[in-house]
Amino acid sequence: MNTTRLTAALAASALLAGLLSACDTTIDRAVPAAIASTTATVSATPTKAPPKAGDYVKYMNEIEAGEAVGLVGYNDWETGKTILIDPDKPLPKAVKKMIAKPIHALIKKYGKSKTGSGSSVIHQRARNDAGAASEATRRHVLILASSYGGLGDYTIRWGTVFTVSQPTGKDTGVGRASVSFSHDETLAKAKAWIKKQKHPSKWDIVDATK
Repeated sequence: MNTTRLTAALAASALLAGLLSACDTTIDRAVPAAIASTTATVSATPTKAPPKAGDYVKYMNEIEAGEAVGLVGYNDWETGKTILIDPDKPLPKAVKKMIAKPIHALIKKYGKSKTGSGSSVIHQRARNDAGAASEATRRHVLILASSYGGLGDYTIRWGTVFTVSQPTGKDTGVGRASVSFSHDETLAKAKAWIKKQKHPSKWDIVDATK
């Protein structure tokens, strides 16, 4: 009777050992297969395209990637958007609009003011923003703005005066050379002045009057 029980116990033990052995073999084979599958998936993931001028970026590593290929990130503080630009090429329209927007708002608010203080507000902001934009873009940025004022040597005429502002502390005479009562005349004079500079392709005019 005891011999029968012992034999049955041994048989059960052998069966259990066999099942455990089979499970171990299944696990050992499954793990490498899973790892291989993961590796294949990662390898198949396409690499991100290199940054280019005109791209809008959000994270610092994206800006640094742009800088690594010679681009500059220009940030619009009002919208929080950053656009990559090529400092060796003219500013894109999107960046010019960003620069012009706050000046244009001041022109709409103070452009017709005859007190003189309105003109000061507009052109001081234009000079400050021209400096900030020049530094940020690594280009020479001029801002075309307008305000109420007078022109003339002996007889003063009054009306809407157009002029080009450059960064504060960097007066090269472009403002005096381009000032007039005509938007088109001022713009043409400013462009003619730029052509006489050492590196004319490094200059931009941002029109804040439109």
